[in-house]
Amino acid sequence: MIGVPRCSVRALAVALCLGPVLLGAAAPDVSDVRAVFKAVETLRAGGKLKKETAPISEFEEATLYTDTAGRARLYVESLGGQDSVVTVSAYYDASENLRFVFCQAGAVNDSKMERRYYFGLDGKKIDQKEKLTAGEGYPWDWESVEKTTVFGRARSPRESFKRFASGADGKKETVSP
Repeated sequence: MIGVPRCSVRALAVALCLGPVLLGAAAPDVSDVRAVFKAVETLRAGGKLKKETAPISEFEEATLYTDTAGRARLYVESLGGQDSVVTVSAYYDASENLRFVFCQAGAVNDSKMERRYYFGLDGKKIDQKEKLTAGEGYPWDWESVEKTTVFGRARSPRESFKRFASGADGKKETVSP
């Protein structure tokens, strides 16, 4: 072809992978989200958060951490069964805006995975990262975890916790995540 530069497959792959970086597209700034995470963990480590735990089902529980003003700062759900578990930790700023969700998954085959969700002040997801930290992997049901917890109950932690604590949701049969 006339006028079309020739390039190797490798050069094309490098261009496709680095194109956004070379064109100035940057990763989202999540420094304010990291500051919220650090502030909440500092409060928790210093014993400044009130902790309440309620059962969800036989193998599952919800834990709500509130500050001295009664605002939700951390909401944790441990989900799973006999072969795997997923712990979802949702972090909130001082205005109770969901800013970060950290999921840790483990399975009987020694696989471990982490998922991180970063949220802006407007509540929209600004970034997501996933990393297999050990093992060969496991078929965790991330769609269900995201639907029910990350983008569901974590959006209203105090109300979700109250339902579990009052038994309004009833104890359910555990379904492995």
